Amino acid sequence: MQRRNCAMLALSIAWPTLLALQASGQATKAPPEWKPEPAVLKKLETTWILDAYTLQPPKNYTRERPKETPPGLVAVGWSGEPRKDGSKASIRAMVVQLPPSEEASTGKYTLEQLAETLLGTIKRNRSDFQEEKAETGTISGLTFLRVRWEGVETKSNRKMQGFVYVARDGLKIIQLLSQDYTPEATESLPLTEASILTFKKKKP
Repeated sequence: MQRRNCAMLALSIAWPTLLALQASGQATKAPPEWKPEPAVLKKLETTWILDAYTLQPPKNYTRERPKETPPGLVAVGWSGEPRKDGSKASIRAMVVQLPPSEEASTGKYTLEQLAETLLGTIKRNRSDFQEEKAETGTISGLTFLRVRWEGVETKSNRKMQGFVYVARDGLKIIQLLSQDYTPEATESLPLTEASILTFKKKKP
């Protein structure tokens, strides 16, 4: 009985401390680290340099360069082999360089705001658009926000699935995204997502 009373006393002392830690955020779990499955790595090409970062695109994907990019934007994309109906999977990677005046704007470009803006451009040509709950994780030390989505493309009236990853690295905004038509997306998106999960900073 005495041992039980001691245990209850210890718990009564520790409980307020635990509550205080939770309230202050100190007990919050660190976001998970996202990595590509080792078995999928053999399906990826060698490293491609994008600004101050690198990425391994899927093998047999064709690189596509945007015709024009505004100052401060570095972008590259890859597309899978076209199918008989002309559809294909795609992956895009973009790095936006903010001006030095934005150095202190920590609340202006939150990950949630960046994801909302990027998803807004996707919604414009989609109906019945649905988003999954945003998830936070790290890729090679950088914190990303990930959102998966699905919707019907207005032009083709076909259902599509995709996802976006956004991060901020100092004055650089990082946007990584991929999409494909269903049901082929079930096979292609795990591959393009593995590619995105190889994203990392270049070694000095």
